[in-house]
Amino acid sequence: MAAIVLVTKELGWLDGLGPGWVINPWSLIATLLLGALIIASLAHRSLIGTIFPIAFLAILYSRPLGIESLVPWTILGAAFLLTIGFAILRPHYGHPWHYHHHHDQYMEEQTFVYDETGQTDEIINISTQMGNTVRYLQAQNIKVVNVANNMGTTKIYFDHAQLAETATLNLDNMMGTVELYLPAEWKIDNEINLVLSTISERGMRRGQPSQVLRLQGRSSVGNVVIVYI
Repeated sequence: MAAIVLVTKELGWLDGLGPGWVINPWSLIATLLLGALIIASLAHRSLIGTIFPIAFLAILYSRPLGIESLVPWTILGAAFLLTIGFAILRPHYGHPWHYHHHHDQYMEEQTFVYDETGQTDEIINISTQMGNTVRYLQAQNIKVVNVANNMGTTKIYFDHAQLAETATLNLDNMMGTVELYLPAEWKIDNEINLVLSTISERGMRRGQPSQVLRLQGRSSVGNVVIVYI
């Protein structure tokens, strides 16, 4: 779509759409990217992920919208305050984590309800809201780790923990950083969905895989760092 915008602009097909609408191909490309982010956020039921893209769209089209007096700092400030407000209102419990069990003939979807008071050595729940969290896990039969990080930094150390035969880490990272410190002998299956995010690995794996950790979930406008220790 971005390629089509560039070509049609050079052909003059996008000129003269109306008063105030000055067509800039790079603005249209930015619109496509921001629109994609909004759609991806809505698909993941993340209202917070739509706030800043909408704010940037308002800044891009402030003239035809008649809100030039509000750009950029008023709109960005309002978006920032809205993001903080929704992050505060978002509960620490009742967070749906969807994961799948694969069977030979079908796949059944199950839902885990996020509840910090109900965690055991098999199910670990970690939540960060606009702050910093460091957790050193020592459980010896971990099956599920649920991590919710909103506008914060979460560091989790697994070097003294033991997994069940196969364990799953469900991630919901929004505008924050999650660092996972994992034993270098573990096998990692990375299935995290990234929306304007990055995932990086530090260190080297070594030895034969002794345990398997499956990474699932999503990271929106954030960073995920895997450190092998």
